[in-house]
Amino acid sequence: MAELEAARAQLDEVRGGPLEPGVDETRRWASGRLDEALGRARPLVATLEALPAAVGVGESRRYLVVLTSPAELRPAGGVPLAAREVVLDEGVIDLRPADSGLAEALRDTGASANFPTTGKAMLRAVQARGRPRPDGVIALDPLAMRKLLEATGPVAVPGYGRIGAADAVAKLTRDADLRWPSQDERGRYHQAVLATLVARFLSGNDLVATGRALAAAGAGRNVQVYAADPGLQRMLAGHRLDGALADPGDGDYLAVHTTNRNRSRVDLFQRRSIRQVVQLARDGSAQVTRTVKVLNAVPAGRSAGTLATILPPGAELGSVTLDGRPVRPEVAAEQGRPVVRVGIDLGPGRAATLAVGYRLRPAGGDGGGRRYRLTADPQVLLDPPVLRVEVTAPPGMAPAPTDGWTVEDGASVLSRRLITTTTATLDLHG
Repeated sequence: MAELEAARAQLDEVRGGPLEPGVDETRRWASGRLDEALGRARPLVATLEALPAAVGVGESRRYLVVLTSPAELRPAGGVPLAAREVVLDEGVIDLRPADSGLAEALRDTGASANFPTTGKAMLRAVQARGRPRPDGVIALDPLAMRKLLEATGPVAVPGYGRIGAADAVAKLTRDADLRWPSQDERGRYHQAVLATLVARFLSGNDLVATGRALAAAGAGRNVQVYAADPGLQRMLAGHRLDGALADPGDGDYLAVHTTNRNRSRVDLFQRRSIRQVVQLARDGSAQVTRTVKVLNAVPAGRSAGTLATILPPGAELGSVTLDGRPVRPEVAAEQGRPVVRVGIDLGPGRAATLAVGYRLRPAGGDGGGRRYRLTADPQVLLDPPVLRVEVTAPPGMAPAPTDGWTVEDGASVLSRRLITTTTATLDLHG
C-alpha cells in the first residue's frame, strides 16, 4: 500500500512540455491505473488489519447473529425470527445455546433505517437480558441465505430436511407460517436453520465464494453488520456491509420504508411504487413532489403500520397528503434528515398513496451548467419497488445525453427497480 502511494506521489511530480510530447498524457494514464489499484487495495488492507481482532486474537469476541424476515418489515429490514450468540476466541468458534426469548427481545429494535443505530439498539437489548454485551451484530434475511446457498450449495437442517437456494426464501417465510402456525414451533425451526447457516457461514470452506455472496447481499441490505470496534466498523463500511444510510452530499435524497405494527406476515405481498417529480430552478434549487403508493396485495389479512419517507438534509417540507387529503404527519429526524411518517391500515387489495412536497436547496454546478443528483436507499422487499424520476429543466437549459435517461413530454425520465443504493445524476447546460 505504501509503495503504491509513493509511486502515485512521484507521478504527480512528473511534468511534460513542448520538448517532451506525450509525457503528460502518459502520466495521466499511469495515474489513473494507480488510482484504480489504490481503490482496490485500501479495502483489502483495512480488512487484513481488522481481521485478527475480529476473530478473537488477543481477546475473545462475542457476536449476535440474527435471522430476519421481510414478511414483517421494520425500517432497518425485517423482524427477527431467530437469534444466536457466537463467541470467537483465537479463531475458535463457539455457538452458544439457543435462547427462545432473545428474538422477541429484539422485535422493536429496528426502528431506525440506519443500521448502525439499530445495531447498537440490538446490543443494548441483549445486555438488558442480563447477558454480556456483544461486540457486534450480524443481521441477514432469507434473500441473503439464498445468495449464500447459491455460492456454497444446499444445507441439511437437522430434524427439518434440506434447504437449497431455490426454496430458501419460501421455506423461511410463507411455507414456515403455513406448516407451523404455533409461534413456538416456528421459533424452533428458525433457530435450527440459523444454527445450520452459522455453521456454513463460519466453516471456512470456499471463502472466496462466501465472500462474494456476502458482498452481493450487503449491496442489497440483505446482510447488515454493526461492530462496536471502530476499525472493524470502518472496514464493514468499505465493503458496504454496515447498512448505513448513504451520504447524498449536497444532492437530493430518498428512502421509503414501512413498519408493520400488527404482527401480520403480509409484507411478502406488499407492492410499492415511488415517483419523484422534480422542477429545477436556474439557481440549482428544486421543487420536488414525491409520491409513494403502497398496495397490500395479500389474499387475506390486514397491513397496519407506518409509512415513512426520508428527505434530503435541509429540505423545506411543504404539503403532505394521504390518498389526496391533507394530513398532519409525524416529522422526526434520521441522520440529520427529515423523516415524514403517517399511519396506514390496509385491508386485502387496498392501497395508500402518500404525496410529499418539499423544496430542495440549491446544489452545485460547473460554469453555466447545473446538476441534479438523487441518492436513494432501499428497504428490502421480495418484489422491489419501481423508482421513477422525472426532472424538468429550468427555462433556457437542456439535459446532457446520459445513459439510462429518456425524454418524455419535455422531462428527463429515469425508471428502475430500487434494489440497492442508487445514485442518479443528470447534468444540464445552457
